[in-house]
Amino acid sequence: MRKLAVLCCAFGVGIGLGQWLVPTAYWLWMAVALFAVGCVCTLHKGKYRRHMVLGCCGIALALGHQWLYHSLWVAPAQNAVGQVLYDTVMTVEDYPTAVTYGAKVEVSVTLESGQTVRAMYYGDALLLEAVPQGTITDTVYLQSATVIDDTEITTFSSKSIHLLLYSRGDEVYTPPEGTVYAPLVLGQAIKTLILDLFETPYGGVVTAILTGDKTLLSDEISTDLTQAGIYHILAVSGMHCSFLLAIVVAFIGRQRSRLVALIAIPMLICFAILVGGSPSVVRACIMMVLLLIAPVCNRQGDPITALSVALAVILLQNPYAIASASLQMSFAAVAGIIWVSPKVYGLLVGEREVHRVWQFIAMNLAVSVGAIVFTAPISFWYFGTFWLVSPISNLLCVAAAGWVFAFGLLTLAVGAISLPLGLIVAWVPSRLIDYILAVCGVLGRLPYHAIYDANPYFYPWLLFCYAMALVVWRWSRRRRSVCLAMAMGGLTLIAIIVAGRWSMTSARVDGFAVDIGQGQCVVLESNGMTAVCDCGSGNSWVSAGDMAADYLQTMGCYSLDYLILSHYDSDHISGVEILLHRMEVATLYVSTLETDTAMGISLLEAAAAVGTKIVAVSELTQLPFGAGLLTIYPSVSESSSNDSGITVHCMDGDWDVLITGDLGAEAELALLEQYPTTNVDVWMVGHHGSDTSSDIDFLRTITPKVSIISVGDNSYGHPTAAVLQRLMAVGSNIYRTDLQGTVHFSN
Repeated sequence: MRKLAVLCCAFGVGIGLGQWLVPTAYWLWMAVALFAVGCVCTLHKGKYRRHMVLGCCGIALALGHQWLYHSLWVAPAQNAVGQVLYDTVMTVEDYPTAVTYGAKVEVSVTLESGQTVRAMYYGDALLLEAVPQGTITDTVYLQSATVIDDTEITTFSSKSIHLLLYSRGDEVYTPPEGTVYAPLVLGQAIKTLILDLFETPYGGVVTAILTGDKTLLSDEISTDLTQAGIYHILAVSGMHCSFLLAIVVAFIGRQRSRLVALIAIPMLICFAILVGGSPSVVRACIMMVLLLIAPVCNRQGDPITALSVALAVILLQNPYAIASASLQMSFAAVAGIIWVSPKVYGLLVGEREVHRVWQFIAMNLAVSVGAIVFTAPISFWYFGTFWLVSPISNLLCVAAAGWVFAFGLLTLAVGAISLPLGLIVAWVPSRLIDYILAVCGVLGRLPYHAIYDANPYFYPWLLFCYAMALVVWRWSRRRRSVCLAMAMGGLTLIAIIVAGRWSMTSARVDGFAVDIGQGQCVVLESNGMTAVCDCGSGNSWVSAGDMAADYLQTMGCYSLDYLILSHYDSDHISGVEILLHRMEVATLYVSTLETDTAMGISLLEAAAAVGTKIVAVSELTQLPFGAGLLTIYPSVSESSSNDSGITVHCMDGDWDVLITGDLGAEAELALLEQYPTTNVDVWMVGHHGSDTSSDIDFLRTITPKVSIISVGDNSYGHPTAAVLQRLMAVGSNIYRTDLQGTVHFSN
């Protein structure tokens, strides 16, 4: 079966080459050339002739398949970008979900070229009433789902979506005629039953574990699971499929392999369809199906072949799926479990007889370490985090998550017959969830439970560890060598933690304009005291609260002295609740306690709930701050929500930082009249570089030596050319978070 593994692995390599290295225009020509090379290799008489032929043909097939897929689906979508389709009819393919400004749903739409493609449609909140196979008639604007504002993204294309449709008219929804696609209806019915049986927040957790749908999870629970390094238990994967298989084996018996395969294979396929066919569950199902078929066909089951075939099947359906972080993490984890975990288990247990408890612990640790070895680089690349507590959290929680799945299924079965009895059975998985969340809450709050990319020395350390592991694997696999390598890794880890903390807090005052996209978040530190000025992003895919907490915890700060919010716009406060959840905040300073925004009301309630003192700034307020002084200026204008914001002035002798939020030009001048300020060293440019701020007279007065613009992906044109010209006119050095990333300034 390894010949099949070689072919499928080569196919995966070819898909990767096409997605990341080879330009689209060369796909077909390279496919032809490699196929020709494969034919020539058949004449080779060497030992590896078959592998060479299979490798060349696999890569050739991958490039050719990508070219065909691109020609049929991607190119027509790209050619339609920028068009407006009037009164077009779209077929709903899934249940809609709510977004900030309405709702979105996956649809299929026929383009002017006659090609039907899948797209994501954005409409108003009435869209939430839609069901699969219904139709929506609307005038829509077509935008690329692969390139947005000159930035390539893979979120949609990895799910076979290459167009975004935005409503430009009055949408008309028509319910479906006849029977709706049964798996989707059944899946929705299961989610509804779960919410009937489980109270908040247990319903969201059970829904995620049983179906993989995480939309009902609270941000706090998601954060706890993430910080403990076990968010993966919510991904429907091998654990779920193994339990389903165990149920079949328990009823039929392990010896009747043909009957087990006959019943388990359709069950696994139905389960994969029911939960939406995510890469992790498709991978798990394909692997199990192949391993079930192998003994029936008198063949030896081979996990490597099963894994490579699963990858090829997924990429055949959509080559762009290889860019999915979930696919990469899923396959890397299983590869690590296959290749690394047995060796780790052998080192932990050896050849002697050991107690069953130690066997259980050793097995769980081996699986965790094996998965981490292969997924750590991917995790750090996408998420900027390496969870040191992950092996412990996996040991303590993965088995409990399996029991939540088991008792969750039992609760559904009982609840479908009798809702009152189902409510009684639901008590068991609810208590298990309490246990998991309690463990995550403790582990996720341990000092240095994780390392973040805010630490400038992490990448070199990671490379050092992998180089050391490679040396041990290649030249010496004895237990003593492994222990020595682990000790060196641990000592160097301590060294980079100390060095990273020192590099971020060695000055009298250190500040970071954190790159959180279109928003603002400034972290200040002085002699162990910390403050965060604003914490929000207008980009929904950015968690400003997590990023602020990451920087603070990398500094060694696990509590915050001051959290200062200039005003209640979402791009300045959207991350506050997560920040309040991740660390203790002593005092919150706001412009006013009166706000009509739902997000503002929610964050004030969250702050009060955790015991944070809330102060509305109505007069000049001075706060001790390490080696310096923090001054908060109250609102100087009531003309708008932006102009009514408060201003922060951090001073250390003659050095200072001025943060004016979104004050407009008139408010900037009013600020100078009431609180004269000149010769500013660092200025956070007002309103992200909007032309309505940064008045030239204001700039000539404060004459900032350094101007930092906190800006990201936006449709407002920030920063404007006029503002950039004004800053250059006063001789200010300009830094932008969208170009330079997080900006570190210090005195």
